[in-house]
Amino acid sequence: MNIRTNRTIFLFGLILIILFPFIYKISFEKLKMVSSVFFVDSTTTGELKEKYNEDKKIKILLVPGHDSESGGTVFKNIKESELNLRLSRELYSFLSSNPRFEVESSRDDSGYNKNITEYMSINKASIEDFIKSKKNVMQGLLSSGDISIAEGVIHNTAPEEIAKRLYSINKWSNENNIDLVIHIHFNDHPGRKINKEGKYSGFSIYTPEKQFSNAKASRELADYILKNIDHFYSKSNMPKERLGVIEDQELIALGSYNTLDSIGLLIEYGYIYEPQFTESSTRNLIIKDMAYQTYLGITDFFDKKEYLGEYWKSTLLPHSWSDIVESGDKGHDILSLQVALVLEGFYPPKKFLSDDCPVTGIYKRCTTEAVKEFQKRYKITTTGRVGPKTMEKLNQLYSKVTSD
Repeated sequence: MNIRTNRTIFLFGLILIILFPFIYKISFEKLKMVSSVFFVDSTTTGELKEKYNEDKKIKILLVPGHDSESGGTVFKNIKESELNLRLSRELYSFLSSNPRFEVESSRDDSGYNKNITEYMSINKASIEDFIKSKKNVMQGLLSSGDISIAEGVIHNTAPEEIAKRLYSINKWSNENNIDLVIHIHFNDHPGRKINKEGKYSGFSIYTPEKQFSNAKASRELADYILKNIDHFYSKSNMPKERLGVIEDQELIALGSYNTLDSIGLLIEYGYIYEPQFTESSTRNLIIKDMAYQTYLGITDFFDKKEYLGEYWKSTLLPHSWSDIVESGDKGHDILSLQVALVLEGFYPPKKFLSDDCPVTGIYKRCTTEAVKEFQKRYKITTTGRVGPKTMEKLNQLYSKVTSD
């Protein structure tokens, strides 16, 4: 190596040393700028309520999880994809009854939403770029320490095609100014033996992790929905889901890598093997009422005063009882009885937890004990079965809508 080459290397190194602080500062400032854009609120509760109060349409997208090819979890002859679609249909019906909501579904009985499938087909390259750029930004921010990894519930990794579809739904939602995206699922847990009931039960609501730009408004809506569903149904007893609302950083449905601008929720309405879902006489009734509770939560979020529900805020009341019911029975009479007992404050009965006494439509010990408390209140012989006098009182209280 000659003297001229050595001198060139020396000068180049000296220039780098002199310029390094400035290069570093520019890169750091650029990273800070990206970080601030990445985390600015992409939607706020105030903006959404203002839009609602101005009679502008609130655009809602329902995403019933899975499909006939990717059916989700299965228990005996029950497929999650079918339950998801059924609940989505009910929720769509309730939401559409409010003229301030404009509702779409990503999938219905005829298949996937054509607007979304055509968008995916036409925009393959831009969708790939969207995913890549969002991932690069977040990975850079993780490396710099501007954001942190939040570990939560472990989920199954979505197959590549399903992951692309979910990211595509996020990008389509952003470009079409969707205000709420609600993913509908039923739960399961790893390690459950085939056709055997698992050890967990109850519903849960997943929201974007607090560092994401759609996190705050999503959490606020989730809390309203939680309050309504929790009135009659039990929160999940899986340890990491016990609070009912769980923040998550990895679920694409919620905007993994900050890919969703709108409110994003994923609701697990219960574990697929729970008796209220496996029993054919109660399944559709429960699903309709859970959809209704979700609808009431959304309505509450926008306007607490505008309560469009029935007097008892349940599709299971009013109800008329005409037959004696007792331990071992199941069906609509028992389901409505349990809801009435919840409103009376007797279900679950004393010394029982809600985990022990879910609303299932099956007359077991919890219902027997709760009926006894009901009978004591109204000075009826405490048999624990719904005989003529208990039936008469139930019909007096819950067989028609009243104004008091």
